[in-house]
Amino acid sequence: MGLALAATAQSVIQPISRPSTYSKHTPVSTPIARAKGGPIFSEDFANGLTGNNGVGAWTTSGPDATVWAFDTDGPSGDLANSDDDFGSTTLANGFMIFDVNLSNNGCDDINIPCVGRKGYLESPILDLTATPYVTLNFEHMFRHCCNFEFEPFVDISTDGGGTYPNRISVLDGLERNDRMPTTLKELPLGAYIVGAPSNVRIRFGWEGDAADANGQYATHYYWSVDDISLVLTPQNDLKCNEGFLAQTNVSYDDLVARNLEYTINTLEQSSPLIVGATVLNNGSAAQSNVTVEATITQNGTVVGTYTSAPYPVLAPNQLDSIYIVTGWTPNQVGNVEVSLSVSSDSTDVDVSDNTVDRSFRTTGPSGPEGWNTMGHDAGLNSGDFFRIGTNQQLQGIGHKYEIDNAGSLAYGLSTFFVDGTTLGALVTAELYTDDGTDLTLMAASDLFTIESFHLSGAGDSVPVFIPFDAIASDPNPIPLALDPALDYWALISNGGSDTVNIATNGSVARGGLVSLVTASGQLTQYVGEGNPAVLVRLVMAANDVSVPEIAGTNAMLGQNMPNPAHLSTTIPFELERSAKTTLEVRDMSGKLVRTLNLGDRGIGTHRVTLNTADLMSGVYFYTLQAGGDRQSKRMVVMH
Repeated sequence: MGLALAATAQSVIQPISRPSTYSKHTPVSTPIARAKGGPIFSEDFANGLTGNNGVGAWTTSGPDATVWAFDTDGPSGDLANSDDDFGSTTLANGFMIFDVNLSNNGCDDINIPCVGRKGYLESPILDLTATPYVTLNFEHMFRHCCNFEFEPFVDISTDGGGTYPNRISVLDGLERNDRMPTTLKELPLGAYIVGAPSNVRIRFGWEGDAADANGQYATHYYWSVDDISLVLTPQNDLKCNEGFLAQTNVSYDDLVARNLEYTINTLEQSSPLIVGATVLNNGSAAQSNVTVEATITQNGTVVGTYTSAPYPVLAPNQLDSIYIVTGWTPNQVGNVEVSLSVSSDSTDVDVSDNTVDRSFRTTGPSGPEGWNTMGHDAGLNSGDFFRIGTNQQLQGIGHKYEIDNAGSLAYGLSTFFVDGTTLGALVTAELYTDDGTDLTLMAASDLFTIESFHLSGAGDSVPVFIPFDAIASDPNPIPLALDPALDYWALISNGGSDTVNIATNGSVARGGLVSLVTASGQLTQYVGEGNPAVLVRLVMAANDVSVPEIAGTNAMLGQNMPNPAHLSTTIPFELERSAKTTLEVRDMSGKLVRTLNLGDRGIGTHRVTLNTADLMSGVYFYTLQAGGDRQSKRMVVMH
């Protein structure tokens, strides 16, 4: 039965529950590099809002204008610590801070509400008639919680602050709770002010009073700002803004072209690589014949360098995407790295921002998972999660997958259950076909019971495999043929109210995140930018994983259950005639770690219990030898 395909556009979708404590992931510090050219205007806040710029005073505005304050160290309040101390160049003489922590000190959303704050820091009016092509530089440090749609920003006015029609986000992809270290930000303003440069005003804004889709506000942390300047924008300055591993300008509902980027892809679904980059003209002069060059490395060996067709003219402040059809297809399991660089006919004044690197991993039976796996995530359990269930906003969460090549078989999904998940909770792995009009349930697993050894914390890398159509009488997953003419939605669903936390790590391209909404029962695709990537991966193989190493008609080896195994697991097999049987277990290196001599076994179905308590967590191969037949399968051990 088909379901109507709904595409709900959201800029961001967030984990359902706000954590009781705030994580403290600190990005690597960005060194402060001085901007190019001497300042036309500068402010170090040595005199606070009065200004130290030779033009005029700064002002604050908005309902929470007083949250902007002059400071000399860092944020205050019950969530502040020394890691939040600012490191600007002129820190000693003070800076401005929007200290949301202090304004909500002691709030708990139970006895004292946590209030989303809104306030602006506004510059004096600037006459830039003689120098309309300028770059705004400032040093800042920020951290925010708990609205996933929140972005601090800079607004530009050309009517003296009467209106602010031009807004520039300075979030830079930072996720909530993470800390932006002291960083120099550079924003070319020429395109915004060149038409009316005599009455320019700049403001720094925090609008935390608007709720996200889950009713959460930006109620915590801070934004520190210092050492603001305007400098002449150089003529020739290109920036490679973002790199791509797919043709991301293709519509998210295109069933033919691949527009999603896979951080993990199967060798059997590898296809000719299309890469690209968004290129920004940070200079004041138009750039002609702009090209992007890609150098591709596979497992440490350079396989080729590819160059795009020239982009004729890129205007000042223009941002556009340039793609390269390389024609090269990954042909080994392992790592693929892509280095993208941009150039033009002119000599760039600063080549330090002309390059961006991307990478992905190709999987196969010889890889560390022991599976052929596709995924959108960054590889490890980050500790962040979506909470799913009938008492949550979402009952199910997962990803869309595109199939390029015929012949692949899907066996199930793998995922990470984050600590805090209720033991004994029941979930299903579900796969839907997407023909562009309808979504049809293609397969679902039996109810999967979550046990203690299935849970993982931040940094864990071993997923839990849930096979499609697993039933007690047949422990083998049932393979499902995948059709390149269709796309597929893979979800983990919780039909109960027990707590189930599905790990996230990284972000996914437009249309890559999908869910089952609890209230409406509707499958939903999210087509905004920057949605979190969940660790819900599609597990497949070009051939049935039970292909015997030595073909024969006597023995049939089944998949162990449970898989992953914890203290023990049961391995079924069937014999067409009596035979002397042996079971061997090897690790990923091929080392023999266990041998069970099962003796003479008669015709029929047999089961053997394998003790896995003393095996290290990881992937193993177990092999049944029955007379002249020899068959192997993979299993995962998780402690």
